Amino acid sequence: MVWTAEQTGAFLDFVYHDRLYALYHLIAYRGLRRGEACGARWIDLDAASHSLIISEQLVQLGWEVEAGKPKSDAGGRIVTLDTITNAAIETWRKRQIAERLEWGSAWTNSGRIFTHPDGSALHPAEVTKAFNGRAAAGLPPIRLHDLRHGAATHALEAGVDIKVVQEELGHSTSVLTRDTYTSVSPRLARAEAERVAQAIPRAVQMAPEAATGTLGPPSVPLGPKTKLRALPSRKNAQLKAGAPPGTRTPNPRIKSQRRTDASRACGSHQSTHRQVSADPTGRTYHTIHTTPTLSTATEHPPSTRMCDHPVSGVSAMSGRSAVTCTRPSSVPPTRSE
Repeated sequence: MVWTAEQTGAFLDFVYHDRLYALYHLIAYRGLRRGEACGARWIDLDAASHSLIISEQLVQLGWEVEAGKPKSDAGGRIVTLDTITNAAIETWRKRQIAERLEWGSAWTNSGRIFTHPDGSALHPAEVTKAFNGRAAAGLPPIRLHDLRHGAATHALEAGVDIKVVQEELGHSTSVLTRDTYTSVSPRLARAEAERVAQAIPRAVQMAPEAATGTLGPPSVPLGPKTKLRALPSRKNAQLKAGAPPGTRTPNPRIKSQRRTDASRACGSHQSTHRQVSADPTGRTYHTIHTTPTLSTATEHPPSTRMCDHPVSGVSAMSGRSAVTCTRPSSVPPTRSE
């Protein structure tokens, strides 16, 4: 990401009184690398001809810093300085002279343009840290190296030839410069589109319309909101209506027949089915079938639910308890439940 020209100007105005303002200005205007700016020497600056020779750079190895040759053969170059940048460096020279007089004999003559107050060379990592701490409020965060990218982008937006930008940045070929920076700026793409449009002759001139600021197709107003009802499904309808009386929901966790029998033999009786029959003598028999519910209680023998009449016999069938009672025939028989 790079700042626009307006954002770059806002940042430089924000750090104008910073001690390293001239270094930020040099990178933002002329696109020097961090190591090249830290390694710039006074003997390589020609203020009269507005030029700076890049002959050394400070390379960080771990935390140690060494002076070395430029990054590539193309990195050793002559950078042309504009009037504003040249004046910023001259202002910085006066400040460095004042610091040298203040330090006296303790001042270190490193020969570098940008130094600490005692004259020692700047550490590249310290410059990055200082830049990150000077970020202006309201600007998107970028890296110090992105100031170099911004310098190339601003030059291309100003119409500078790609070959000139390549030499100023120290790229080996213009292909690298073009591939890296021509797709960064939306202004360049807009300018190219406008030039193509002007190159096509038209008999009918179309007046530009004011932009609405909206994206996508035009929206269609919707009518009043209505609540949608979900279509009833067979499963949901059965759950709402409930299962028929006496129907048990199967337990999917019970898979063993042995566990099923144990569960049936345990718990309290939930449903009762009464069956009425009569013998040839006229006596009525009421057979009560009770179905136990599932329970996790301790196993115990099947229980028998007694009726209100004398018991004549007990029989078990299919896991159910059967109780047979006698009732006088004068009592109306009870219908099946």
